[in-house]
Amino acid sequence: MLFFRLKISLLFLTIVCWSCDRLVTDGNISAKITTASQCKGTSANSFINLASAETGKSAGVLYNYNPELEELSITHLNAAINCCRVAIITRSVISKDTIIITQGEKGDACKCLCLIDIDMTVKGLKRGNYILKIEELYLGDQAKIVLPINLGQTPYGSFFVQRTSYPW
Repeated sequence: MLFFRLKISLLFLTIVCWSCDRLVTDGNISAKITTASQCKGTSANSFINLASAETGKSAGVLYNYNPELEELSITHLNAAINCCRVAIITRSVISKDTIIITQGEKGDACKCLCLIDIDMTVKGLKRGNYILKIEELYLGDQAKIVLPINLGQTPYGSFFVQRTSYPW
């Protein structure tokens, strides 16, 4: 009986270890803010349109994937942040096929918001299809940044949304 239990345990362990080589679908990934711009002002007039097709858009992301390093570089254009922030923080996680980056801030708040650009690096991503979701502060009911990305076929791209409320 002990021998039978040992065989079952080894079979289960083999199946679990075999699954470990597959695409990571749940768990933490490493995200780090590499740079953040100074406050650009409190309106989208400071937004730089990167393509004529994006005229009128007031927030967005640019991304670029390096498969050798398993690293995704993201620039969040016109992120709203409190003017009195001490630090910008992020938390990242993969849930199923969704990369969720939650932005936050530290420091005492004041009654002022401004727009900045945030450059982030996400490490530990395998090639594959994902949904990139940026969870932002101060968004309310406005359009969210949620986009499908295929890091195996299209390692770079952009996505823009219209924002109409303060500070955009």
